[in-house]
Amino acid sequence: MFSKTGGRGVSMPISKPDSDSSNDYKKYWMPDDQCKECYECGILFTTFKRRHHCRLCGQIFCYDCCSDVISGKIAGYGDAEVRLRVCKYCLQSKSKHQKVERKRSNTNKGLI
Repeated sequence: MFSKTGGRGVSMPISKPDSDSSNDYKKYWMPDDQCKECYECGILFTTFKRRHHCRLCGQIFCYDCCSDVISGKIAGYGDAEVRLRVCKYCLQSKSKHQKVERKRSNTNKGLI
């Protein structure tokens, strides 16, 4: 894994997949040349305002709309060391999913 500095000087961990099969999700990403503006806020991309793919939904966003990261384990991509860039919508939906899963596992602890 290596690190890259984001647009605001924030160090974003960028993961390099261990196997070719983990690159399969990239084939569902929106092609860069088909997107001229951020899917969330509509800002136009330029040389300095770069495109970022959400690793879950594949849409293209500006840095501000796609700067959150989640554990790859949460998303089903390997272990907790893998960090995935996600959009705000996917972050919220994964957070809700995690809360539901935690609640279910806590209620099932005493069951035999």
